[in-house]
Amino acid sequence: MKYLIPANVASRFQFFAGFGFKELIYVLIVISIFGGFSLLLGFITEQEFVDYDHLSLQEQMKIEEQSLLVNDEGSTYFIKKSVPMIARVIIVVFPAALAFFIVRKDPNTSQSFIDVLVMFFKFSKSQKKLLYVKNIGG
Repeated sequence: MKYLIPANVASRFQFFAGFGFKELIYVLIVISIFGGFSLLLGFITEQEFVDYDHLSLQEQMKIEEQSLLVNDEGSTYFIKKSVPMIARVIIVVFPAALAFFIVRKDPNTSQSFIDVLVMFFKFSKSQKKLLYVKNIGG
């Protein structure tokens, strides 16, 4: 027995039209994957050797004195992150936004971009030529 559900009644909980718990989980998975990748990029550092006495005042203010280190040869250096923070944030935000738009269902059709792609590939693999014999006049 089939029950007809009116179009304006949601069959599942949604935070807003077309985005419920299932879509939220997909977006959180993408955020956790790319967040972990971004976190790993934060561990990549490089050493930059500086002559602290010959730096301008502005350059000295950028470098905290606590971060300055001295090696065995007496050279002064500091350790800085190779990948800037803004790049690491972009690495997380863009894939999360892309995942949001890919999995969010259209309120009118109840289909997400992924659903449309799956239907497209199923249709492209299905038989297109109708194989039948047409009897004329009899």
